[in-house]
Amino acid sequence: MSVPVRDRSESPVEFLAVGAQIRVEVLSYCMKLPKRLTFFIGTDTMAHANAVAGETRAANSIYVTNRAEARERRLCLVRANNALQRLDGNLGTIRDYLMKNPEIFAEGMRAETDEQKREREKKIQKAKKRVDNATRKISSLINREADLIKGVKDSDHKRYKNLPE
Repeated sequence: MSVPVRDRSESPVEFLAVGAQIRVEVLSYCMKLPKRLTFFIGTDTMAHANAVAGETRAANSIYVTNRAEARERRLCLVRANNALQRLDGNLGTIRDYLMKNPEIFAEGMRAETDEQKREREKKIQKAKKRVDNATRKISSLINREADLIKGVKDSDHKRYKNLPE
């Protein structure tokens, strides 16, 4: 018999799935950036997403039997959280830059006639909305992952406080 959705609890390894989802969403986001932004900030942003997924996976792979291993697991979770914060900062910077420079979305489009101007403006507005929606989606995943990591750290603290040296 299955458990109703409202009665289900969080999976202890859900932070792995969310970390992987962040990686996929950020990859999709970065692939759509203008080429010149790829080298200035896109590559760095993707590296932070990879770090989140990698550090959460590393933390999950540690089988804790002593305090040193517990510290190593916590350190992996701290590094994942740090990468999340850097990722969030980069996404904010990218979004702000694109919103301040909307002509990027309509490069190569002529704006000589009124109809061309309307089409250009329409394309810019549509692109701004897509960037805003994508940024919001990734930001909500980042917030969720931060909460999950905090939960894992709290759970680990309770579980591993009586471990041998």
